[in-house]
Amino acid sequence: MIQVYTGEGKGKTTAAVGLACRAVGHGMKVRMIQFLKGAMPSGELKVLESLGVNILRYSRTCKFDNIKDIRECETCRNCWIEPGNIRDSDWKIITEGWQKAQDSNGENWDLLILDEIINAISYGLIDEREVLLFLENSRADLVIVLTGGGASSALLDKADLVSEIRMIKHHYYAGIKARRGIEY
Repeated sequence: MIQVYTGEGKGKTTAAVGLACRAVGHGMKVRMIQFLKGAMPSGELKVLESLGVNILRYSRTCKFDNIKDIRECETCRNCWIEPGNIRDSDWKIITEGWQKAQDSNGENWDLLILDEIINAISYGLIDEREVLLFLENSRADLVIVLTGGGASSALLDKADLVSEIRMIKHHYYAGIKARRGIEY
């Protein structure tokens, strides 16, 4: 089963986190691999880790060891990988994450969440053909979730479930920054 959470709205990762909680609640083994997001602490990841979810993050490290206010991080945006600021070292980090995702197929996971992999594909950091081949050759009993904005028609066609998260209104555009415990 392949599930895709895509679109420009907020909530793609949150949907995947909800699915991870449900899976753990039924005794399933869950791995979540995050691409691009930086190393900033996140409340949802703390909860998932406490439930036994295996979380691997592949991005830059954040210069703030114990960030209290995301505005510090938003000001520098140094730990996020985005188009226009891709460094040579980012290729190595994302390649390591993609290899770990592929290795997960041969391991004993029930649910594999590839958070922001769609954006990594869009940025040219992961080859979409490799992802499609991975999906084609994955174990039939492994549920795979891909998140990120702008999924291609090829990914949408391959998926068994697609949810598009559409932004209608967001407080960020009114000048309200991300809030601890609400957005991260």
